[in-house]
Amino acid sequence: MTRALFIVTLIAIAAVAGRARAQLGDEEILGRRAPPTTFRLDSIRMRVSSYEQDGHGYQSQAGPLLGPGSERMTVLQTQLEAIFKHGDRLTHRLWIPLDIITAASPNAMDRSPASADVVSEASRQNEAGTIDWTTTYKADAQTSLFVRDGFHLEEDFRSWHAGLGMIRSFADDNATLSTSVNAIFDWFDRFDVTGHRHGRTSRSSTNGNVGFSQILTPTTVAYADYGVTLQSGELGNTWNAVPLATREIGGEILPRTRLRQSVLGRVVQGLPWNGSVRASYRFYTDTWGIYGHTTEVQLAQRLTSWAWIRREIAVGRRTNVGSARVDRRARSARAKKGRHLALRLRLRALLPDERSRD
Repeated sequence: MTRALFIVTLIAIAAVAGRARAQLGDEEILGRRAPPTTFRLDSIRMRVSSYEQDGHGYQSQAGPLLGPGSERMTVLQTQLEAIFKHGDRLTHRLWIPLDIITAASPNAMDRSPASADVVSEASRQNEAGTIDWTTTYKADAQTSLFVRDGFHLEEDFRSWHAGLGMIRSFADDNATLSTSVNAIFDWFDRFDVTGHRHGRTSRSSTNGNVGFSQILTPTTVAYADYGVTLQSGELGNTWNAVPLATREIGGEILPRTRLRQSVLGRVVQGLPWNGSVRASYRFYTDTWGIYGHTTEVQLAQRLTSWAWIRREIAVGRRTNVGSARVDRRARSARAKKGRHLALRLRLRALLPDERSRD
């Protein structure tokens, strides 16, 4: 009898619990779950890139006394990106790039004022690194605010930067307006054309940007951007060499201020065979009388679910009217006119945990 009563009781409890579970959810029973407030790692990525350059120029020390010298350079860069979440509104991005540069044009790192080191093997390598931290606050579904700060370090160069901005979406997220303001302070060694160090010098840059993007069709996106930068201080690298009429070489003499402006337009079109094409045009001008036009086309093609390849072609033209219009004493190692053609080929493979985000 007792055993039968016990079994009937269990059946009754199970029936009541089943009915309650069908009527009430976890939030009704336990209360609404509080939003996460812990600082947690959301993703981490690493990238390795290599860059090769070859050519000749009068600013290079690796060559005859009057130039031009070799500008051959190899850059190996590793990048680490980590994304952290802090609640539902705060996102932190930590970006750490590290560069190892091997250049035929050495950086003239002499160890004493009496010793010029402009051609030795020891000065042909330079290591550089940056720590960049960006925090984004999601004010609402359409508005995000961000602040950014960072530090750059290499052998003879120090740089600090900070900025803030806003991103606002419109028209059901089909259009986006972005603005940002940045400040940069550079502090670096001053050298002469023979490689001797003469203390330190500095420059500052204040930059503002406004960008607008618009979805034109389900497979087409257009983007436009305007940027302006005001620079002051030492605007050269201090060791560029200029061949003089006296068959000697002298240092650059540049104005102390510079206002730079650029306009960028870009269109991205998706292709039906898992590819995309991107075309862009950039116009540049500044108060030194330099004008530049750059056109770039990129073609990307997905090979598999975890790899894609991209081919880039960039064609540019620059005209240097002359900084002498700003300062009659000015002289520069930069070419009066120049054209460039760049071809790049990139292959990217995704790790399993990245495939769902790509």
